[in-house]
Amino acid sequence: MFKRGKKIHFLMAAPLIGLLVLGACVRPTTTTTPEPLPTPTPSLGPAPALTATPTPTATPTPTPTPISAAQPTPEATPIVEPTPTSAPAADAEAFTLYENDIFGMSISYPSDWLAQEGLNPAIDPLLIAEGEAGLPRLLLYLFYLAEPSTPEEYAPFYQEDRQLDLPNMEVVSEVNTLTADGTPAYDMVIDFTDLSGEVPRRARVTLVTRGTQVFEIFAFTLLIDFDRQAEVIDEILQSFSLREPTPFGIPREEALTLFDAAPSTLDPHKVATTTDSQYVLQIFSGLVTLDQELNVIPDLAASWDILDGGKTYVFHLRDDAQFHDGKPVTASDFKYSFERATDPALGSKTASIYLDDIIGFQEKIRGEAQEFVGVETIDDLTLRIRIDASKPYFLSKLTYPTAFVVDQQNVEAGDSNWFLDPNGTGPFKLKGWKSDRILALERNVSYYRGQAQVPYIVFRLFGGIGVAMYETDEIDVAYVGLGDLERALDPAEPLNQELHISTELTLFYLGFDSTRPPFDDPKVRKAFALALDRDRLVQEILEGAVEKAKGFLPPGIPGYNPDLAGIPFNPEQARALLAETTYGSGDGLPPLEYTTFRSIFDAVLIAILEMWQENLGV
Repeated sequence: MFKRGKKIHFLMAAPLIGLLVLGACVRPTTTTTPEPLPTPTPSLGPAPALTATPTPTATPTPTPTPISAAQPTPEATPIVEPTPTSAPAADAEAFTLYENDIFGMSISYPSDWLAQEGLNPAIDPLLIAEGEAGLPRLLLYLFYLAEPSTPEEYAPFYQEDRQLDLPNMEVVSEVNTLTADGTPAYDMVIDFTDLSGEVPRRARVTLVTRGTQVFEIFAFTLLIDFDRQAEVIDEILQSFSLREPTPFGIPREEALTLFDAAPSTLDPHKVATTTDSQYVLQIFSGLVTLDQELNVIPDLAASWDILDGGKTYVFHLRDDAQFHDGKPVTASDFKYSFERATDPALGSKTASIYLDDIIGFQEKIRGEAQEFVGVETIDDLTLRIRIDASKPYFLSKLTYPTAFVVDQQNVEAGDSNWFLDPNGTGPFKLKGWKSDRILALERNVSYYRGQAQVPYIVFRLFGGIGVAMYETDEIDVAYVGLGDLERALDPAEPLNQELHISTELTLFYLGFDSTRPPFDDPKVRKAFALALDRDRLVQEILEGAVEKAKGFLPPGIPGYNPDLAGIPFNPEQARALLAETTYGSGDGLPPLEYTTFRSIFDAVLIAILEMWQENLGV
């Protein structure tokens, strides 16, 4: 990753990552960033139902991967156009100021227009505003480029894209200009028609760039009404202004700014991904945690006793531990939290992985018992947990968010989205969250293990290429993808001086469904594994950015064995093994289906399929 040289530090709890696999193990921090999507298409038909004031997003939604451009869907049928007399020109003095602190911009529109924010900047305009009859209409988009550009440099690409998006498009005029605050811009007048090709329209478009960002201000109306609306449209476009983003009032210099995917939940008992856990680990905490060497150390528990031959743990809570609101953390809070996590109505996907050793788990998770009998309170600061057998790894499992404490009053006072205002115990509080845009954390000054040294952490959830955003100072840390790896490793490159290489506790793998043919036969599974040349995948396809995995554990995890041989590449043995099965040389195999949730490693998958065809004849 790239990391700036400023002396800025913050507390980050280390997650325990569950691993199960056979693929390539990541070595340096080299994550792949998706390519930017095409630039946005202005919506030409009726806008959504609008309200008089912008409406913020209320409920977070999952964002598997940040994307770089808005891509609205054009209407399938033409709309009925209003007559010019139904869209009177606005009073030039009656304007409303729209300000967006998240992206650091503002623009004005006539006060008698209806306006609202888009719900998701990846697919919606930041702002939609329109006259009472639907025209004129203002669409303000934000999207990201792969590298910085001036408005004039970007204009030809914009025009080329719009030839496909706007029917019968023709550029009437174009010129370099400035907005009212002196921001460089590129201004165009464009003629086009509705989707039927019968109703002429005219638009003024202003392009403004900042770093990797492009703001597209698109104002249009009927061609026959354009001259009458020109003064209003000009005032709208001229009013556009840029300033330093201050999300939730946070100054840029006081925040560590990162770029990542949005969490799907901040409920610790429902966390099932590393994306979610990186946020939850800052807001909540548990009895124990991991240090930088992955040793289990005290957290909310000051100490513990291991009794009964390793089957009973007695935890002694810190007397200074408290929730964010100052309320002390007690053993009863932990008992409630363990029982909530194992409540079948909650539907936790991880409780059965991390809490199943505790006595009474099966009865609790099946709904046969209200109380989790293996978790007992002795007094306010003493908690006893009994497990079904001596297991030296049990403490490590308690470092996962499923075992974290929550405030019962906080949880039960709200609805299922109580975590939008969480009363946690971690080093940071949730400052604010606008789904698919931004999430901000504020340090907990009463944190029992000492204050974090950075006041805020701001996660930008919408953007483009991480390295490009890093170079334009939009973010403070960027993970290096394969496209930038050669440049990052070049000592002659200035960025090389800011490169930090570390091992990720990550494994990539292909899983076989051993309950269905043909992979219910272990000989078939081993034949497919033997037919993969993973050294070639690592060196040629992934450019040496990962290490070959030899077992379930990656380097850095306690228990990793560097001397493990793993499964070798041996196509001859693979073919011989497959021949011993009922599928013979491979001709009898049924069609095979590969399922994935994203396509970052398409090149790897293609290479794997080619190897299986070449080495096994399947």
